[in-house]
Amino acid sequence: MFEAMGILALLVVGGAIVGAVALIIGLLKVAFKLLILPLSLVAFTLKGLLMLVLGVIALLVVGPVVLGVGLVFLLPLLLIGGLIWGAVKVFAAA
Repeated sequence: MFEAMGILALLVVGGAIVGAVALIIGLLKVAFKLLILPLSLVAFTLKGLLMLVLGVIALLVVGPVVLGVGLVFLLPLLLIGGLIWGAVKVFAAA
């Protein structure tokens, strides 16, 4: 009988020790996350600002390229449109 009570006592003490260690580790984990929260907020803010700056730089670089490509495609259309307009004026006057 005493052996069973001894084993039960060992299990209860072991469970209490494991529970206390788990509680301490959980509290340390929460404390660490609270300590690292400002660093992560700063990192995300800097990342957002960096993405904004890179987006503006990309627009500044890509914008003139797109404008140039648009002009390359638009000039032949303007020439053809002018020729058609001239032909319509010539045939309308005749």
